[in-house]
Amino acid sequence: MGDTTCFAASFATIAAALALQASARAEPPAGADSAGIYRAAGAVQHGGRWLLCADDPQPQGANIDEFRDLNGDGRPEAVVSEGGTFCNGHAGIGFVLLSQGAD
Repeated sequence: MGDTTCFAASFATIAAALALQASARAEPPAGADSAGIYRAAGAVQHGGRWLLCADDPQPQGANIDEFRDLNGDGRPEAVVSEGGTFCNGHAGIGFVLLSQGAD
């Protein structure tokens, strides 16, 4: 296999893994401010869904993919993502990583 074929196969594997992960999304634990997380990520609410890309004519809706301490500082971080090529180009997914400050 040539370098281009290997790269394409690796990219396809990563894309498949992301698609599987996207189907298993979970909201933050009870008591967490989901609306506040979406707002901090820059999402807007429209038609009962939160959107990172409000201009998309066929929005998929944003999701909170992770809500846990990712860097060991004792405070949870949040990863908010939304699929679609309208705002995210060929990659098809965009994300925002939020970190809670000490204040």
